[in-house]
Amino acid sequence: PMFDVHWPLVAEMVDRTGASVTVPLYPVAPESSKQVQDGLADAVYAKLLEQWDAPGIILSGDSAGGHMALALTLRSIRNGGAKPGKLVLFAPWLDVTMADEAMREVEPHDVMLKVDALKELGAIWAGDENPQSAECSPLYASDAELSQLPPTQIYVGCHDLFVIDSRTFTEKLSAAGGDVKLYEYAGAPHVFMAILPTRESKDCLKLVSEFVRA
Repeated sequence: PMFDVHWPLVAEMVDRTGASVTVPLYPVAPESSKQVQDGLADAVYAKLLEQWDAPGIILSGDSAGGHMALALTLRSIRNGGAKPGKLVLFAPWLDVTMADEAMREVEPHDVMLKVDALKELGAIWAGDENPQSAECSPLYASDAELSQLPPTQIYVGCHDLFVIDSRTFTEKLSAAGGDVKLYEYAGAPHVFMAILPTRESKDCLKLVSEFVRA
């Protein structure tokens, strides 16, 4: 099951956007693997496509869930499937190898994430697959794939390791012709939007609502 803190965030997104929200509960590493998670995500998405036209579906997630939403969309593009209408990514994990050394400068300010621990977890999660591949780490997706992504918004705190790769990914997606906006929040921790009483969370969810309703 998800952490308790996620359910109020889901409820707030429903209230603010007026959208229905489907929440896939997926097994996590080290008990689970990329292959299992991908299979579950694909099955959930296929079920949604039975009920909704793809442009009416918005994929969203935080941290590993942000990775899952983006990776699912890229798989749909590679396989010639129906891609969702929009992406809303909260502090997504974009490179499971944690290769950018600039994250070391952010690490002392991040109260949740550690570079070396995530490197190890990423390798375990990838299993027999290359963690540096675009299939495992969306940061390395090709320009041709990136150019086909739907409108995308990314929200991340500046005291979050993932702010570094979020900047790089935004630059790559923009250069490939993608419609992308990155919102950074000074002093905010990993997945700050789940701390609902804060002004940063309120601002983030206001922007998300505007994006979803547009």
